[in-house]
Amino acid sequence: MTEEYKKVYLTCNVSEGQFSNESAVSMEDYQGGKYSGFFNNNSIKDGKLEVKIWNEKENLVLVGLPGRLLEVPGAGDYITVKREQIDIEN
Repeated sequence: MTEEYKKVYLTCNVSEGQFSNESAVSMEDYQGGKYSGFFNNNSIKDGKLEVKIWNEKENLVLVGLPGRLLEVPGAGDYITVKREQIDIEN
């Protein structure tokens, strides 16, 4: 069975990065924790960050990020957010 790929975006705050090809992005997890990182501009659309859904349970969604968060050493390439923070492109 093949599923059609749909782009998924996380609501976040986007500002200018250190380099011309990146933006600084800040976001909240499902508990209101604040996180940030620098992400390639190709991963940002209309002020939202493109992510991949790894898992869903009730109102929570575990998403994979296209880079790493600054505040999480090691495996900082995912975050759990509320379903309402995610937009799925049709």
